[in-house]
Amino acid sequence: MDNAIYVMLSKQAAQFRQLDTIANNIANAETPSFKKELMVFTNYTTNAGKGQKLDFAQDIAQWRNTADGHYSVTGNMFDVALKGNAYLVVETPLGKRYTRAGNLQLDGTRTLVTAQGYPVLDTGDQHITFLEEDKVVEFKEDGYFFVDEEERGNLQVVSFPDEQLLQQAGESLYKSDVDPDPAEPADFKMYQGVVEGSNVDPTREITDMITTSRMVDNTARFISSAYDLENKAIGVLARMQ
Repeated sequence: MDNAIYVMLSKQAAQFRQLDTIANNIANAETPSFKKELMVFTNYTTNAGKGQKLDFAQDIAQWRNTADGHYSVTGNMFDVALKGNAYLVVETPLGKRYTRAGNLQLDGTRTLVTAQGYPVLDTGDQHITFLEEDKVVEFKEDGYFFVDEEERGNLQVVSFPDEQLLQQAGESLYKSDVDPDPAEPADFKMYQGVVEGSNVDPTREITDMITTSRMVDNTARFISSAYDLENKAIGVLARMQ
C-alpha cells in the first residue's frame, strides 16, 4: 500500500509544478513577447524488490513554445517587433541579455532603451543615442535604422542554435551560456511601429488549469482512500493478534 501512495505522491508533486507553470503563463498573457512554457514529464523506474519495479512521475524540464506571438500595431516610432529566431541585445548590470520585447523608448539622455531602462546595443556593442534635432527614425526589416533618411546604424540582432537553452532572467530578458550568432537578414524580419505580444492563449490555459486541478483533487482522494485502507488493515491485524 505504501508503494501506491508514494507513486501517487510523486504524481501529485508533478501536478502542483504543472499548476505553477500554467499560472505563470496566465499571469504573463499580456507581457510583450512572453513565450508559453510547458512541463516535460517522464517515468522514473526503481526496483521495489522481489523482481517488482515502481514507476514514479518525474518532471524533468520545462519546454518553451518559441512560436511568434500575436503582433499589434502601435504606430510608435521606437516600437519594433521581430519575427523568426531573433533577439535584441541589451546591456544590463549583470552583462548582456537578450530580448524580443521591442517596446523601446528614449531615456533622459536620448539613449534607446527597453521598457525597463536597459540600453539596446548596436552591432558594435555600443549604445544607440539620438540627437535633439533628429526627427524621423526609420527601422528597416534587416535591423538597419535611418534618421531623417540618412543611415545611422544597425541594431544588434542575434539568433541561437537552440532557443530552448535560453534561461529566463526576468523582465522579458533571457541569458545564455552559449554565445549567439548574428541573425541572418534572410532568417528574420523587423517591423517598426509594431509590438509582439505573448503567444499564450488564456482560454486554453484556464482550461488546462481546471483539468490539472481536477487531477490534483482525484490524486488527493486516492491517497486519502489508500491511507484509510491502510489504517483499517492495521486495525484488523491488531484485533486478530
